[in-house]
Amino acid sequence: MSFSDRWKALRNWGYTGYLFNRYYAGCSGVPSPEYVPENFYKWHVLPALNPKSVSRHVGEKAMLDELFPGHSPTFLTRHAGVWRSGGESTDDARARSILCGHLGSPVVVKKSDSARGNDIHFFSAGDEQRIFDAIDCREDLCIQHAIVQHPLMSAYHSASVNTVRLLTFSFRGDIRLLGSFARFGVGGANVDNLHAGGIMVKLDGCGRSTGDGYDLELRAHAAHPDSGRPFRSLEVHCWQQLQDTAMELHRHVAEVGIIGWDFAIGADRNWLLECNTEHPSLFVVQFQSPPVFSDLLPDMYEAVTGKRFVI
Repeated sequence: MSFSDRWKALRNWGYTGYLFNRYYAGCSGVPSPEYVPENFYKWHVLPALNPKSVSRHVGEKAMLDELFPGHSPTFLTRHAGVWRSGGESTDDARARSILCGHLGSPVVVKKSDSARGNDIHFFSAGDEQRIFDAIDCREDLCIQHAIVQHPLMSAYHSASVNTVRLLTFSFRGDIRLLGSFARFGVGGANVDNLHAGGIMVKLDGCGRSTGDGYDLELRAHAAHPDSGRPFRSLEVHCWQQLQDTAMELHRHVAEVGIIGWDFAIGADRNWLLECNTEHPSLFVVQFQSPPVFSDLLPDMYEAVTGKRFVI
């Protein structure tokens, strides 16, 4: 990075942000003062663009089916103790009847605010008492059909539902894709989250792997440690459809600036599993990538700080 670029990074981001900026430049091999540091993202961008007054509602798992009908595998939710199915309230007895009617195939029970792969439970026929015990102690939850994933995703690690995260940005009437990555579980875990030991694989603008996979400690993996399948061969076959869907869904909630969309690629269709608005993963998207905000960065910087971005 030139002296001029180092000065710009210090001027715009401060010393801690400058260190983040140098780290991103070192990982990607593309020197630039335009990487958005993680501390700036957390302290300035998200509070300004994802105010909790609107983003918390959008990000609740129990709201997926109502906000984005037809895209989520959720068929039953409970929020503040109130059951809902198909967009309508229902009583406890009816909710239990609906649930029992779906236990012919596996179902997933999640807390509405579950994160990092925690508090996610799988049930199937014969688990009636276990599932009732699980839901009786939770006021806020969502219940979903278990996903039968596409063989191309299952080939890496069949025990987990492996997902694709797309990060989209809504700013002044423009919605664009900032970046994306795939996640895979390891060691027989039924979730793919990095905090549960999963591995992320950065995707390019066409849905193809950009190289190795990385775990939470940023250790490189050329192939999945269980299946041995190389990550460089990964290509999301329905990439354009996933991208179009994420952009279209964001238009319905454009008041939220940055959203991380988690999709499971099913055997015959794609499913929206999560809409992350609390802290969508900019770090993972910028890791090994050029700056992602591009021409919108100066205006975004001024909008969240009230100061001019030094170009």
